[in-house]
Amino acid sequence: MYISYVPLRNLADSENGSYFAWEGTENTNPSTNYAGGDKHTFSVTGIVTGLRHRARMSSVDGTQHYGFNSVDFGVLATVAAERWNEFSASSINGVNEISIWGTAADLAVIHEIEVIKGGDIECGFQPYTKRPSPEGKQFKSLSGSPHGTLFNFEKSHPITTVPLVVTDADIAQWWEFAESVAASETFWLDLKGTKAAPVSPVQAYMKQGTFSEIWAGPIHRQFSFTAIEL
Repeated sequence: MYISYVPLRNLADSENGSYFAWEGTENTNPSTNYAGGDKHTFSVTGIVTGLRHRARMSSVDGTQHYGFNSVDFGVLATVAAERWNEFSASSINGVNEISIWGTAADLAVIHEIEVIKGGDIECGFQPYTKRPSPEGKQFKSLSGSPHGTLFNFEKSHPITTVPLVVTDADIAQWWEFAESVAASETFWLDLKGTKAAPVSPVQAYMKQGTFSEIWAGPIHRQFSFTAIEL
């Protein structure tokens, strides 16, 4: 199992913090390439792996590209309303460069860019039963016919890890994960894959009040929570 999340800023340290943040209003350069894109730079000492790039943009034709250190990450999602687009890449030592551009003559707008250190957890988990969690009301009419109103239909994953040999740093990261998604922030969950070899990642959020740390021995812990698949 692989979990990828965005750590809370107030839990971040030098290895888990914000490396670049910009907010404003900036039109992307149209009909160009990486070299002609809108540029932003930031400096990093050493190589930082697993940097998460987030760009909040509005676009109508889906021809906007996000590049980092001369590498094209790909096309941003086509949507007229503002939304976040996420990418992942490692830094280089020294000055790092972001470029955003369009390959067509549209007028997409960049609203916000941030580069942060993402949180990653890999471990095994115990067997569980995946079940739907419908929310609604059911009743019968006077004739006995069933009727109902469905408000929501969720796919819940009640996850408990296998017993893990942990250090204090491992325990701290699990609690960082729990606090970082406590207000229904989304995270990526891949039950079949790993960070190096993803299989079926899905976005999910944690059902409030379900996280727990289980003492399975002096140096063993299990962690339990319910993930709701989006």
